[in-house]
Amino acid sequence: MRIAYFINQYPAVSHTFIRREIHALEQLGVAVSRFALRPGADLVDAADNIEATRTRFVLAAGIVESFRCCAVTIVKQPLAVLSVLGLALAMSFRSDRGALRHLCYVAEAMVLAAWCRRDGVDHIHAHFGTNSAAIAMFASRLAQIPYSFTAHGPEEFEKGASLSLNTKLRHAKFAVCVSAFGSQQLKRFSEPKHWGKIAVVHCGLDPATLAVAGREPPSAPRFVCIGRLNEEKGHLTLIGAVQRLRDAGVRCEIVLAGDGPMRPRIEAAIEHAGLQRIIKLTGAIDGDRISAEIQAARALVLPSFSENLPVVLMEAMALGRPVVSTDVAGIPELVRPGKTGWLVPARDEAALAQAMQEALAAPVAQLGAMGSAGRAHVLEHHDAVKEAGKLMGLMARPAARGAQSGRLTLPDLFGAAYLINLPERRDRLKSAAQQFSRLGWRIGSGGVQIFPALRYTEAAEFPSAPVRGCYHSHLQCLRRAAAGQHSVLIMEDDVGLSASLPQMTESMHKILTNQEWDFVYFGHYGTSNPPVAHRNAQPNQLTFDAWDGEVFGAEFYAVNNRILQRLIAHLENIATGPQPMPVDGAYNVFRRQNPDVICLIARPKLGWQMAFRSDITPHTLDKLEFLRPATGLLRKFKRMVELRGS
Repeated sequence: MRIAYFINQYPAVSHTFIRREIHALEQLGVAVSRFALRPGADLVDAADNIEATRTRFVLAAGIVESFRCCAVTIVKQPLAVLSVLGLALAMSFRSDRGALRHLCYVAEAMVLAAWCRRDGVDHIHAHFGTNSAAIAMFASRLAQIPYSFTAHGPEEFEKGASLSLNTKLRHAKFAVCVSAFGSQQLKRFSEPKHWGKIAVVHCGLDPATLAVAGREPPSAPRFVCIGRLNEEKGHLTLIGAVQRLRDAGVRCEIVLAGDGPMRPRIEAAIEHAGLQRIIKLTGAIDGDRISAEIQAARALVLPSFSENLPVVLMEAMALGRPVVSTDVAGIPELVRPGKTGWLVPARDEAALAQAMQEALAAPVAQLGAMGSAGRAHVLEHHDAVKEAGKLMGLMARPAARGAQSGRLTLPDLFGAAYLINLPERRDRLKSAAQQFSRLGWRIGSGGVQIFPALRYTEAAEFPSAPVRGCYHSHLQCLRRAAAGQHSVLIMEDDVGLSASLPQMTESMHKILTNQEWDFVYFGHYGTSNPPVAHRNAQPNQLTFDAWDGEVFGAEFYAVNNRILQRLIAHLENIATGPQPMPVDGAYNVFRRQNPDVICLIARPKLGWQMAFRSDITPHTLDKLEFLRPATGLLRKFKRMVELRGS
């Protein structure tokens, strides 16, 4: 799958989250073509400078190339061009940008569409619901490929009607918001019949950033504030709060990192308040310096009064720092007062000063505990690769078999679906995400949730520490499903999925609706090992047979909600007993002790365990470090053969 990313400015100092998202998609095996109207100014990060060399800029195409793209499109697609022109003019009547600007968008879209066709792009994704989304929408219609966009806010939500957000959503396959608040705002400007297209995909941090746990908070009374120097970030409120602290005899220092149009006014305010020795401005800084400044501070402060969900808060929390911010927009979804930081009303100098004073007075141990809680939240909800997996699933879903007609996918048959994945096993997550894309399964909200597998350093009474982690990971997925009173589909990240699943789903739905069941094994061993369903298998070849024997393997199975509480209690008893066992063995014991439980197995099998290096039972060759590259290549080849034959 090849995706085109289109942004009005890219790369840019304030758009590192887009760069992370692109890189995460590439880690999952997606080819990404980068397009933008223009690059951002004054790039300071080396990674952004590299991105600039990989990005094609529409406004730098030159007269000859631009004329060629427009002329060819007009000659070959006159009706499509007329349709797009009509749409652009209709949008211009609601906009403060006027008709001429929208006609320029159409010309820019012709260039973008031509480049997308040249690259063999399957999907266009735009960031920001402003001119980026408009040009991507026009290019989508001209190139006859789907498009989507991410609405960030706050600008989109302040000018939703004039930006024709409803029109952009109507023509999009889907739209992404980075917070629940953003989703609610986009719904304000769109018709209810299109709300099903809106999904939440968080901005995330890359694996390298998440791997850095950060040092213990310093005892020095130091805060850092990182963000573009514009009116929305509330820097003048921060200056007023610092002035209050100084006048009260409270010692502190502030590092103000960033640049922007408000810098002269901020510098004047600092000088007027006599805070030149307390507040230090650094200008724009790169990612390494941002990390260093955060770790040198007790807490990060961001007094914004117009935001959505600031990425810099995630960066600080990932590094184990509590944050002081405002209770606006999506920020309360990230910051829990008293747990991971402080929230105050926007533009309230007194409340901000009070929160900062509490952060200064807090013991280092308390700050460390708050930082650890914040880091845990970010690791679970803001991993760039996991969030990119959700986006990849959304992009693939409409193109999958039956998606346009609303045909069910297997995860739709259950109230909850989980893929258990060790965060460090990104090779397995990539394989699963590629298979989900092929099958048209969503990752994230409304689809398969990625469950971060639990890892233990000690085995306790289990056969090994990895077996213990696997056992408790399955147990935790069952607990989550039981909390929502859902039947649940559970997969492990080394699962192989039959290509016949889409055409089998309707048949499975009828069978599982009309037949009693408590366990269903879609993949299994020790059951005379029936063959895997071939990609050309017909639905009438599928059966679910009752099975009262043992089943080995827990890569791909489902549990009915009606037995979850009994099963969870059983697993908890075994885990605390004298001889805990692997989870598939515990399931076998449960069925022997509860003969009323109905177990079904799919024939032919619809899944299997793929050839990956095992964390539970490592092969002898894996213990020889010099052979690992060779065994890895052999396993990769075997997986390719397995998937092609499925």
